[in-house]
Amino acid sequence: MREVAKAAGLDEEAVVEAAWDLARISALRSVREEALGIAVHGVPTIATKDEVLYYGATSLGKIHALLANR
Repeated sequence: MREVAKAAGLDEEAVVEAAWDLARISALRSVREEALGIAVHGVPTIATKDEVLYYGATSLGKIHALLANR
């Protein structure tokens, strides 16, 4: 992590500190639990108000086809 931070021109210590910050970890856990609660299992998620159509990386053509077949 330090090597990547350095290569990106970031403060190595700040990156490591941010990665292990308990408040950030807790917030991320909360967001993940909320996402799972509404059936979001991957990013991006394509959904309507009634159902999740697809989650995970896909082409715009496939998204268009999913929506057209509704």
